Amino acid sequence: MASSSQSFTIRVLPALGDQLDLPLYDTSKIEYLGGFALPAGGGTIGGQAHDGFHGSPDQGGGGIAYNPANNSLFVTGSTTNNDRVNTVLAEISIPTPSLSAPYNTAGLLQGFTLACGLNRQASVNDGQFGNGAPVSGMLVSNGRLLITVAGLYINDPTSSCMFVRPSLDLSSDNVLGPYRITEVNQRIVGNGMGCELPPAWQSLFGGYRAIVGGGGNLSLMNNACYGPGFHFFNPDDVQGSTGQTVPGVNACYYTDIAGSGYPFTPGFESDVWNGMSTHRGTIVLPETRTFMAYGCGGSDAFYDTGGAITGSWQGTYATGGTMNDRFYLYDARDLKQAFDGNQSPLNNIRPYATFDMDFCLRNTDITWISELDQVRTLGFDAVNRLAYVHERGEGIHVLRFNT
Repeated sequence: MASSSQSFTIRVLPALGDQLDLPLYDTSKIEYLGGFALPAGGGTIGGQAHDGFHGSPDQGGGGIAYNPANNSLFVTGSTTNNDRVNTVLAEISIPTPSLSAPYNTAGLLQGFTLACGLNRQASVNDGQFGNGAPVSGMLVSNGRLLITVAGLYINDPTSSCMFVRPSLDLSSDNVLGPYRITEVNQRIVGNGMGCELPPAWQSLFGGYRAIVGGGGNLSLMNNACYGPGFHFFNPDDVQGSTGQTVPGVNACYYTDIAGSGYPFTPGFESDVWNGMSTHRGTIVLPETRTFMAYGCGGSDAFYDTGGAITGSWQGTYATGGTMNDRFYLYDARDLKQAFDGNQSPLNNIRPYATFDMDFCLRNTDITWISELDQVRTLGFDAVNRLAYVHERGEGIHVLRFNT
């Protein structure tokens, strides 16, 4: 009988103290697997109509979270009666993605309910409905669903908060909160929940288990923040923190107008940051020191001066340009310096690079801000290294982060 031999490569992760010596992530290893469709149709909740997954979630809104217990996704949709403060939520299955049409359609595992309970999102706008208070991110942690909500047009840390669903059973009306996550400008937690940290990174960042973050593209009456935010916290500390701020550390956030470059304005020609730079999801891998913030970023002839930028910058839109599915790449060494207090986290920490892809279907010939600020939000399956990006009106895109 012929003999054969096989060779194996055994990869040993570094000791805990060596985390900051890990390499930066090779973005060429990001693989686009395709997409799948969401169930059509809306319905009513408490006599109030909604448009399901295909209605508008309001500016800056939208949440998606991977549920490891069911290998499923929690996904937000429209608001009831377009009231801007009652976001609907459902759980869907994950079909096999396809690189081209016809796409498989996800099944509805749990039907639509109000994400945070009736009218409770309005608490971040002092109970007012007018400006809107969208769900901006979600995270499943220890059998609970954490939900961030951010008020529009309010430059105040109290206009960003978190709710907790203690059960993943959406038939339960038990929703706790709101809880205050930070005392600084709400942009640090406004646009997206973030992700849980791999265990090897947790002790390096004070034992905190997760990141909440994202600041781009929520309208303000003055001031604007472009780009990501990284705020470290423990999901277990949220529930029960009524009347006090949940413990945590801000490691990166921005309040500068055009904090890192504003295209087509004298002195700010870079398109790395602009009025459409968003942070809609976070990815941290155990074998690299790169912290990735996903969002969309404008280039070519596109920028916004009427929605995310207001006040003295308010003016016309330059449309017809290209939006990229952009990853802002941060070095954990820089975040660690800010976390430890050796550098300021405010308007200071910059990504070492960006990486652009073009998988979303509405990335070109943009004619209005709402085509972009509502359509991207990312959830991450850390075990299988899969990212799920919800593009409103189109479906879910799937990316794999290969080693």
